[in-house]
Amino acid sequence: MREVLDESFAKGWQHVWPKPGNDPRVMFSLVSNPLRRIRAYPLLLKNLWPKLRTVVTIDWRMTSTGMWSDFVLPAAAWYERTEHKWVTPLMPFIHAGEKATSFYEAKSDWEIMARLAHKIDERAAARGRTARERSGRDAGGGRRHGGPGHRPPAGPRRVKRGSTCECCMRPTAVPPRRRRDG
Repeated sequence: MREVLDESFAKGWQHVWPKPGNDPRVMFSLVSNPLRRIRAYPLLLKNLWPKLRTVVTIDWRMTSTGMWSDFVLPAAAWYERTEHKWVTPLMPFIHAGEKATSFYEAKSDWEIMARLAHKIDERAAARGRTARERSGRDAGGGRRHGGPGHRPPAGPRRVKRGSTCECCMRPTAVPPRRRRDG
């Protein structure tokens, strides 16, 4: 079986992310419970958890993943937020509702992510990182313009003079307009 797997990796039939040797350091579990939902969860605890420096769970209840996490951020439950309560492919309706109550420090998942992003940006600015570096688009993320990971927009598209590339936010090179004589 190992030979088949190695061949599929070598020929590009099967992909693995992150690449071997580039181990993840942080894991965010957002309203998910991988230690219950993934069938081989003991292998996650054996192989993935020792490589992680931090595990963060954002959920409205204490899950088995939350019990193995370094931080559990309390997300607002269904009746603590004004939005869609649940959507299912089993019926063609969206169940929307208004906030009925607040429970102490629970925040919506949107607010939690916005606050985390704001704090990360503050800390990066305090360390002297530029806005482009802080965006992650230029700071070693493999998304440099024209480099590995650069994905220009697909298909023909008219580029305005002075606009920026959608994937890396660099100014686009638009050739100068030719004058038509006659």
